[in-house]
Amino acid sequence: MLVGNSSAVTPDFVDYVAWIILFVGSVAPVGSTALGLVAISQIRASGGRVIGMPLAVFMSLLYPLLLLDLVLGYLPAYALIMSDRIAEAAGYVLLAGLALGLCLDVFVFVKVWKWANRPLAPGDFT
Repeated sequence: MLVGNSSAVTPDFVDYVAWIILFVGSVAPVGSTALGLVAISQIRASGGRVIGMPLAVFMSLLYPLLLLDLVLGYLPAYALIMSDRIAEAAGYVLLAGLALGLCLDVFVFVKVWKWANRPLAPGDFT
């Protein structure tokens, strides 16, 4: 029970929780990518007994491809907006970068999908 002006939530507590959430949110993309790669390896080694290859490939590529899209699409458009000289071209640069990013995303996904689904040779590493 709170009495008077005392508060159970202090600014220090809020800062502490915010830093924990920031840390977990920063580590999650690396962890999900690594776990997706481990899952691909285990699914390939199981010889068809374990399923879930689409999810494993999706999770292993999600954050790297989002980072690629950010670099190709948003950062050049943001640089144009901040330069104030050719800010009106930023929309076109954004669309071109995202279109290029989407094409590269599909290309990378197809290549990784084919690699992940190829049969294992005897003694082959996953």
